[in-house]
Amino acid sequence: MQGGYLTGRRAGPVLMVALVLAVALMVGFRSWGGVAAAGLRGVAAACGSGPDLRALEQAALEVYREQTGDTGPVRVQVRDFGCHLQADVYKDGRLVESYIYRYGQWQEID
Repeated sequence: MQGGYLTGRRAGPVLMVALVLAVALMVGFRSWGGVAAAGLRGVAAACGSGPDLRALEQAALEVYREQTGDTGPVRVQVRDFGCHLQADVYKDGRLVESYIYRYGQWQEID
C-alpha cells in the first residue's frame, strides 16, 4: 500500500510546494505591511481614497535632508504612477533628487 501525500513518494514535492507557498505569502505580507505603514491602505487605496501623499512627502523630505544635510527650502512632489510611487525633490525650481517608494521606504533612483 502506498502512503498518502505526506508520507509516501509524493511527500518531498508536496512539502516543497507548501514551503515555497509559505515563503511567498510571508514575503508578500511583509511588503504589504510596509506599504500600509506609509499611508497606502490596501482596500482603501483600491476604493479611491489613495495614499496619504502629505505623509509620503514628509517622509521623502526627511530622507532627502538626512542624506544630503540640506536644510534649505525645497519642494517635494509625490506622484502615484499606479505601478509605483515617486518623490521628486526640487530646489530653486530644479530637480535635485528623485526617490522611488519600495519595500516600505523611499530609495534613491540611480
